[in-house]
Amino acid sequence: MIVISSSLPKSGSTLIANYQEDLLQIVEPRNGQQQLRKAFGGRFIGSFSAPTIARLLALHARYGSIVIKTHASVNPLIAGLIRARVAVATYCYRDPRDVILSSIDHGVRTRRGDDPSGAFREFETVENSLPLVQGFVDRWKSWHRFGQAHFIRYETLMADKLGHLKAMADYMNWWLPEDQLAELVDRHDPKKRPGGSYNFNKGTTYRYKTEMSPEDIARCSTAFGDILSLYDY
Repeated sequence: MIVISSSLPKSGSTLIANYQEDLLQIVEPRNGQQQLRKAFGGRFIGSFSAPTIARLLALHARYGSIVIKTHASVNPLIAGLIRARVAVATYCYRDPRDVILSSIDHGVRTRRGDDPSGAFREFETVENSLPLVQGFVDRWKSWHRFGQAHFIRYETLMADKLGHLKAMADYMNWWLPEDQLAELVDRHDPKKRPGGSYNFNKGTTYRYKTEMSPEDIARCSTAFGDILSLYDY
């Protein structure tokens, strides 16, 4: 199986992909994850062209199941893999107002040299971040329209990681005892990792209510009104 672990950026995507890689290692020790990382320089794939899909299918056929992390939209190639049951998808999402704030935090860390990847460097203010996050939300809408994914709401994930991990594993037909799932949750608790992670900010929800100005909240309501209403934010 090919697991497409897609998400809105800054919505727990690294945590979810870590869970999925660990689950794969438990349920299918002989898998293609190491070969995927060698072939693509990691597990993240930004876009899915026909040559990329062909390489993934070849890796999958030769070595076994793989977990891919992405922020890409659904395109016909991804949709075809899922409809053919060669792939299964998960999609994490979050209130886009909090995505803006988390992206700005990450940008601060990147500009001071804490994240060598250079991610989120351009995120400085709500105003300049708004059009960038609108692009993220457009990709989210493509997954919403497609519908064939296991959707994970960041706000409830933070409140019940074990419950979400169990539901996700069940969706992928990876059944594990609850004590093993609880061990995975504990393993990836950022508060217990030496040095923490530059991908993890505060892990808090609904930050925008206290950290955004009324003017910025109004701008976001105009930009994201349809998705905020659709997902009851």
